[in-house]
Amino acid sequence: MGNGFAKRETDGRDISWHMGLLDGQDRQPDFTDEDVKEFLMAWFDFILKLREYMNG
Repeated sequence: MGNGFAKRETDGRDISWHMGLLDGQDRQPDFTDEDVKEFLMAWFDFILKLREYMNG
């Protein structure tokens, strides 16, 4: 994974974050701020539950 500046395709696509095909297409989705917020809140919730589990 890169920082967005490591490699650019000749057509201008940034492939440094590319992990493969998405739904059978070579594309990188544009995430909205709400998508990112939802993901981060779910991740944070997971970490809190994991912490509770690990601490008994």
